[in-house]
Amino acid sequence: MENFDELLLKKTKPVKPDLLYIDDDYENLSSFKFQFMDYYNITIAKSAEQGYAELIKKTFPIIIADQRMPGMTGTQFFEKILPEFPKTKRMILTGYSDFQSIIDAINKGQIYYYLQKPWNEKEVILVIKNALESLEFERKNDELIHLLTHTNEKLEKSKKELQWRIEETLSAEERYRDLFDNNPIAVIEMDFSEIIPFVLKLKAEKPDSIEKYFDENPEYLNEFAGKVHLVDFNRAALSFWGIERKSELRKRLPALLRSGSRDTFLKVITGIFYGERIIEFETEIKNFKGEKLVAYITFSVSPGFSEDYSRTLFSLTDITRRKAAEMALSESERKFRTTFEQAPVAMHLSDIGGSLIMVNKSMADIVEYSQEELIGRTLSEFTHPEDCELSLKNQKSLFLHEIPQIRFEKRYICKSGKIIWVDIHSVLIQDINDKPMFAVTHAIDITERKRIMEDLILAKERAEQADKLKSEFLAQVSHEIRTPMNSMLGFTSYLRDNRIERTREDIDEFIEVVHSSGKRLIRTVELLLNTAQLEVGLYEPTFRELDLEEILEKLLREFTPAIELKGLVFKYSSEIKGIKVYADEYSVDQIFSNVFDNAIKYTSSGSITLDLRLDKSNGNIIAELADTGIGMSEEFLSNLFRPFTQEERGYSRSFDGNGLGLCLVKNYCDINNITIGVISRKNEGTSITLAFRKK
Repeated sequence: MENFDELLLKKTKPVKPDLLYIDDDYENLSSFKFQFMDYYNITIAKSAEQGYAELIKKTFPIIIADQRMPGMTGTQFFEKILPEFPKTKRMILTGYSDFQSIIDAINKGQIYYYLQKPWNEKEVILVIKNALESLEFERKNDELIHLLTHTNEKLEKSKKELQWRIEETLSAEERYRDLFDNNPIAVIEMDFSEIIPFVLKLKAEKPDSIEKYFDENPEYLNEFAGKVHLVDFNRAALSFWGIERKSELRKRLPALLRSGSRDTFLKVITGIFYGERIIEFETEIKNFKGEKLVAYITFSVSPGFSEDYSRTLFSLTDITRRKAAEMALSESERKFRTTFEQAPVAMHLSDIGGSLIMVNKSMADIVEYSQEELIGRTLSEFTHPEDCELSLKNQKSLFLHEIPQIRFEKRYICKSGKIIWVDIHSVLIQDINDKPMFAVTHAIDITERKRIMEDLILAKERAEQADKLKSEFLAQVSHEIRTPMNSMLGFTSYLRDNRIERTREDIDEFIEVVHSSGKRLIRTVELLLNTAQLEVGLYEPTFRELDLEEILEKLLREFTPAIELKGLVFKYSSEIKGIKVYADEYSVDQIFSNVFDNAIKYTSSGSITLDLRLDKSNGNIIAELADTGIGMSEEFLSNLFRPFTQEERGYSRSFDGNGLGLCLVKNYCDINNITIGVISRKNEGTSITLAFRKK
């Protein structure tokens, strides 16, 4: 079994952090570097000035400086570098110290630790290890804050973009009318439905190249052109083609497709062949006035007509005079409805009473209803009951002109019962007399975003809790080691002092204290080693048949003196004569040892009862240990098996211990497939039940 030093060195050996050590004593520098060179990449400096020069070249996570140096003390050096290198962990190493020096080092140099000369190797390694862990925690915390800030910025950007899209959709009808009538972009609506059967037939033939096919069969292209029908066009189209009357354009355009605009028509047919819904290209066109134009042409299939191509739009922008153009819109009512219906964001129109007038497919999808099921229903019917009051209040404020628009978050209850969070943004639409007509609302499903934010907050809280737990662990372990060590050192020093006369009773009492302190220290180290062994997965159990009565009889011999010393009544009963369990002997011994130790420790008066019995319903062997001790609160029971956890904390606590015992008990129970149950009441006592599976 590895001792604590070996485990500590194994953890730190793979990583050799950079460390800067500053001391005006060359022997100290050499000794420190030689002693710790296996653990750290050590850079040494003989003065504060040389140390600063090393810092300019390279950043060190750990800096250790001697306090008394000529020209500049360690505290003064740290005070100087603090603004430039705030992230370093600074430590003072000195053989001379007084209270004021420590205060100055903390306040001015903001040191992490104050080390004494001659240094203790274990202490130095442990302090540096803790400092590096603190730096890593600070780094992760900074990354988390940066991630949260970046996420919020992205959300704000998305919010602004979405708001712009909604406002753009609402003005679609007005913009379409203006664009269609007055915009210089020519828009032509054409019907390609009669050529679709020929395109399907051509696909069946699988030509190597469409362009080559029509080059070899030009009569087919002319035939296709004759089957395309002109449906409608705007005034800009007449101007584009240099014609004044619609009838003339209707008459001459088919001929243009067969001859003058052959390349344009071929690109469109090729796009239809490959199933393209939008085709964009630039080409040269000669209009009926003989003018040569450079046009940017966009061919698109109207939504809902992608199968038969009966409604297609050509937009022709004269880019001879301008480089960019907008595609003309279809009929205003159809365009608005199409945009509304196909919007990727959930949208709905509601009246002053909250009844739904119109919903798009995205809205129906997120609440898991059909569009038909939603029409006529009120928003409160699928709003979470806890959010109804806020929703109605905001809706009322909107329709009463108290606010121009509303933005808030609430929950929807889907048809399946699932609850989702949505970001609601509503705008009031009024008629020409400023009378409210309806509210246009978009709802964004932010359930995942909510979950991510909650996870981030939880992760931050866990990180903070981990740091707090680490600090508590160090404090408890320090207390559990220093206390018995102080007793041992104090009494052994007293025994070594020949000037003091002692009786045999005194010596026996001192030896008993030293022995007790040694046992406490060994138990603390053993608990730490067992915990570390389980954490890294090095413990290998050896399962065999065990007689629980034999194990318990051995432990009872060990714990009987402590029970009698406290004047407790011990009751023992067994109904499992000759019955054995299949388990790991060491871990089972540790389980009973820890629960016995706790029962004795936390019971000042009364009794301890151990009962071994057979559960006839399933054949399990039950070991129940009950005491009349101080018990535990219901709130603490949920944290009972967490490491380094005690209900009473701090240096003033009534009982010693490091909070590892029951954590180890739980882990050892899991290894042996033992079910553990705990019943406890404050100031009444505790009962621990262990259920072993019968061999």
